[in-house]
Amino acid sequence: MRISATLKTLIVVGVVGLCAATAAALLAPLGWPFELFAHFRLQYLVVGALLAAAALLRRQRSLALVALVATALNGVTLGGATLGGGTPVSAAALDTECNGGDFTVITANVEYVNHEHEALLRWLGQQSADVIMLEEVTEAWGRSIERLPGYPFRAVRVREDPFGLALLSRRPLQSVEWLDFAGDDVPAISAQIEVDGQPVQILGMHTHSPVASERLRARDRELERAAERATYGGQSTVLLGDLNVSPDAPAFARLLADGHLRDALASGGWRPTWHADFWPLALRIDHVLVSPSLCIVSSEVGPEIGSDHRPVQVTLRLPQRVAAAGG
Repeated sequence: MRISATLKTLIVVGVVGLCAATAAALLAPLGWPFELFAHFRLQYLVVGALLAAAALLRRQRSLALVALVATALNGVTLGGATLGGGTPVSAAALDTECNGGDFTVITANVEYVNHEHEALLRWLGQQSADVIMLEEVTEAWGRSIERLPGYPFRAVRVREDPFGLALLSRRPLQSVEWLDFAGDDVPAISAQIEVDGQPVQILGMHTHSPVASERLRARDRELERAAERATYGGQSTVLLGDLNVSPDAPAFARLLADGHLRDALASGGWRPTWHADFWPLALRIDHVLVSPSLCIVSSEVGPEIGSDHRPVQVTLRLPQRVAAAGG
């Protein structure tokens, strides 16, 4: 009897908590702290289904119904990008619409307190990326990446906090500009590379984490300025880095809409990049976002590198070669 009463209490507490978290997530457009709950809708969906099943087994039909309603709400509001609901580009479409040059980009938050540098360096050395964007680059990390061969063009700003950046490229970096989107000396970087003679803007950043209201406002300012910059000059843009926002947050949808950008990882299933091995906290907050003019050939989340983040690698293709455009 005592065990039965304890199980009943646990189910009641679980359903109440699920309803509270679901309600808070629905209020995410109001900002902090509600947005914090919006990132975990997939977890709520799974927990809600388990609670509903447990309640039915215990013949707590009213609680099961409430849990099912909360689960359905999370299922309806769950962003397609979280589950990989985007439509991949077919090989035939790539052949006919995207016959320009390929290039590959990688973004990785190395974690500034991570001292396991060799894991990332080995993995990067096995890739053939044209551009690498690293976040949380300290002086120690700066010395380590100096040993990475094949990237003669570099722009690095080390810091002993989470906001150091390094942009590495096999192609010449042009028009390199350090930016301060939030007005608080947290850097972002813009540079231009050429692929098949066509300019491509590379925009790298690491935003504030929205764990307090003022930091959420700073992050949103950064994302708003990044969206403006993504449309700057009319050239194709790749925005990449740790954006501290998941696909289910309203700020992410605004960034895509205002920056005229597409999510390169929108297809391929649920692929968390932060705490990927710990399901309750696992989220995708490291992103590669691209202009509609760029075709997405492939995208993947990389392996464990000693950081609390996993790297993201995306291969892109230009829509047409310069010769075809001029002909």
